Amino acid sequence: MAKENPQNTIPIIDRMNQTFDELGRSEQGATSKELARSVDVPLSTMYRLLNSLAASDLVRKQSNGRFVLGTRLIGLAGHVERDLTGRQLATLARPILDHLSRTTGEGCRVSVRDGLQTLVVAVGRSTDQFALTATPGERLPLHAGSSAKLLLAHAPETVIEQVLEKPLPDLTGKTLTSSDALRTKLDEIRRDDLSRDEGEFASNVHSLAVPIRDRDSKVICAVSAAFIAGKYADPDAHLLVPLREAAGWLEAALAEDEGHSTTSGSG
Repeated sequence: MAKENPQNTIPIIDRMNQTFDELGRSEQGATSKELARSVDVPLSTMYRLLNSLAASDLVRKQSNGRFVLGTRLIGLAGHVERDLTGRQLATLARPILDHLSRTTGEGCRVSVRDGLQTLVVAVGRSTDQFALTATPGERLPLHAGSSAKLLLAHAPETVIEQVLEKPLPDLTGKTLTSSDALRTKLDEIRRDDLSRDEGEFASNVHSLAVPIRDRDSKVICAVSAAFIAGKYADPDAHLLVPLREAAGWLEAALAEDEGHSTTSGSG
């Protein structure tokens, strides 16, 4: 596709898009100075742009002064067709996740791979006061956590290479930081159709994740449940069946939604 004539574009919108791109590539977020340098605008211009985006929750300023993408983007993304995850993924996932959380008593989530990060798309909240929760729009590294490793295991080899070629941060002392060890773990995840986190992302948090596939059996997202370390003598016995059941329901909902959209489009 030919590039749009610069005379037919709006410079500030171009700068905003570049800012989103930069934040999407950065796992830790970026400062206003870093963004101004990357987007090649004066710091004062970037400062005003970030203030405007933050007012609409399109970006969010963290306590350390770094900016990350805002959670409002998840709501907007819910109205966009997704080639890999189907339309309205968050809308389809929420009732299933709510049921899963009620059944297990744990906070549950559906996550997708977004570039070199894991993106939480939807969450189910348990009524258990000790249940762990997540936030839609939260971005996490791809090398640590049950959903992250599952999505990485089924990513294209080029993505796996990009993750492994960089130093893997040790988040808790249990994080896999060796590329060989992580490759072995990814093989194990593909073999078992199951991914575990036993304290590698947060030392007191464990989780299980299973894949969700499209009609072509391609893994498109992951559903997971997190729980406090030591809560279960056998987490699989409590969580694995409900997780796989929820994955099956979401796969069926995505297939049905795709079928309805295809039928509507052919009319």
